[in-house]
Amino acid sequence: MNLNTDIYLNPINRNVGSRIIKQNHYSKSVNTGTKYTLGIYSTQLGLCGVIQLGWGVNSSKTKNLVRDTEINEFIELNRLWVSDELPKNSESKIISLMFKWIKENDKNIKWVISFADGVMGKVGTIYQATNFVYTGYNKKGGLWITKNGERHHAVSLFKKYGDVNRATLEHHLGTPLYRVVGGQFRYIYFLDKRYKKKLTIPQLPYPKLENLKEYIMVKKENYVIEDLWDEFCELTELNT
Repeated sequence: MNLNTDIYLNPINRNVGSRIIKQNHYSKSVNTGTKYTLGIYSTQLGLCGVIQLGWGVNSSKTKNLVRDTEINEFIELNRLWVSDELPKNSESKIISLMFKWIKENDKNIKWVISFADGVMGKVGTIYQATNFVYTGYNKKGGLWITKNGERHHAVSLFKKYGDVNRATLEHHLGTPLYRVVGGQFRYIYFLDKRYKKKLTIPQLPYPKLENLKEYIMVKKENYVIEDLWDEFCELTELNT
């Protein structure tokens, strides 16, 4: 395929895009703060991917990562799914097309933020390849994993059971129950290069997949620290 002409983006219905994301994206979920849903098209394959852009969990706090940013001057890349039928180097082209689309359709946007989920074995390789700035990772997090490898986020568990104390969750989900902390890598791309100088946090060296263990802590008992990395990888079928 000729990637310069074969791939293009067009807005699609949000519900359609969300359904495709839930079926194909590793998270099996969508962000409720979606503003734009873009279909990724190939003239040979038709619709072969989806981008969702919008707001994060705490936009009023996120904007402070870059000084003098208003709430409508940044956007989060919430979800990106690309069909395996496209060539392996297609994602970089798609990210470039996404930047162009944002510049043409939302001129307020100065920068784009996105996250790579280390718990899913991702360190943001595509962001590194497209010159995003890496600014650190979440050292808290709220993921619980059952002995069957089922993943549960603390927010959804709180809504369901009323608290996220280990005793409560083990009563409902069984034991062992793994608490996973850390590993959500944060990246920023500056559409307006002047805003890079306004970054209020340090730019850091890119994390590498072979060092993923350094960014994630796994516990199956409170206050007990063990090396559970191999056990965690086997449980989640994480191949690093």
